[in-house]
Amino acid sequence: MELVSRTALVTGGARGVGRAVVSALVASGASVLSVDRTAHEAPDGATAVQLDITDEAALSALIASTAEPVGILVNNAAYYHERPGLDFPT
Repeated sequence: MELVSRTALVTGGARGVGRAVVSALVASGASVLSVDRTAHEAPDGATAVQLDITDEAALSALIASTAEPVGILVNNAAYYHERPGLDFPT
């Protein structure tokens, strides 16, 4: 699939599935913003952005600053709270 001249934003793009999606979008020709709450290096051809997506003002500012409208959104970010299973309320 050709995605030349398309801008993509991938949340949770620092590692795992998100990083793989960033790489695939770059390989397809898209301009990619790899957004993660941790500092990271994006794959070649993508731009790494350290941002907490729960900060609506910061996310809006990022989207407003793109040269082209964001046409592809991959909402991959996740939050989990590691806790032993027996500690969960029933």
